[in-house]
Amino acid sequence: MSEIIVFEGVSPRGHVEFNREYLKYLGGRVLDFYVGKSIEQSYSNVQHNSFNDYYVFKGRLLHAVGFLLQLISVLLSANRRKCKHVFLLSYDISTMCLGAYLAKFLGIKITTVEHNTLPVTLLKRCLVRLSPNNVTYICLMPSAAKLLEGLGKEALYIDLPIIKREATSVIDEKNHNYKGVVFCPSSSGNFTLIEKRASQNPNILFNVKGDNKSKLNNLVCTKYFEDYYKSMAECDFVYLPVNFDYRVSGPLYEAIGLNKTVIISQCDFAQYAKQLFGESVNIDNGEFGSYINAKHTGRFNVNSYNENVMSRLNEVFFLNI
Repeated sequence: MSEIIVFEGVSPRGHVEFNREYLKYLGGRVLDFYVGKSIEQSYSNVQHNSFNDYYVFKGRLLHAVGFLLQLISVLLSANRRKCKHVFLLSYDISTMCLGAYLAKFLGIKITTVEHNTLPVTLLKRCLVRLSPNNVTYICLMPSAAKLLEGLGKEALYIDLPIIKREATSVIDEKNHNYKGVVFCPSSSGNFTLIEKRASQNPNILFNVKGDNKSKLNNLVCTKYFEDYYKSMAECDFVYLPVNFDYRVSGPLYEAIGLNKTVIISQCDFAQYAKQLFGESVNIDNGEFGSYINAKHTGRFNVNSYNENVMSRLNEVFFLNI
């Protein structure tokens, strides 16, 4: 049975829930899991080795060099243990190419998940083109896979896992002056547009993740939610004013797992999500009132969706090696 070493390279907190799903799918075939000390506690129920990820809090140069040094350490460990496949949950695109060449020399295949490292700029495209052919890129949208294939790389489209949770319809008593509550959980959201929608819908409370300031009484910004999923579960719908062409929004998948309606700004990702999730996703037209207390006619089939994700991951890690 082929074994894999998994490496969480740059410690993004927003990916933890999805990464735990990947680890669950891969199961006992994970030989080792390397994770930075800054997020180690989030993986307390997963067997792992921790390392000092100091570099993720430094400037770009130290970030890039620190990641490369840690990747080299992981690759050398894989080589000693005769493991021929390393799965990168995140990485620094600036120095990934150098690490990939070491992996090729050692006969190790690398597979990555493309969250925020897609080559959408000229410099990033050059860095990806320079990478050797032992790297496979898992992309979360078909357009992202096509982008990398256009650069001569092996890219596979596999949907992001969804964590199914039970939602509650209970709204906190402090919100009783409003007709409904909107949750805006994305740090990439357009705050100017959120303010505009809040001013257009004064009878709806906008609960926003971030530290922005607003004079609107129905717009509350919170930098950190003690119970993020409780805030999402208690809202009427989720609003994502994002503009993504190749990357996806994790909060949308979290909302689907809670059977919440999502309103999202027009972009390529919005069209993709609408096609994938149907009535659970709606394109923003400024009219929010009709979504208050609205009920789906049926819950999206998360179990079937995740079974397909697991099947595709099995193909990548255990059938194509």
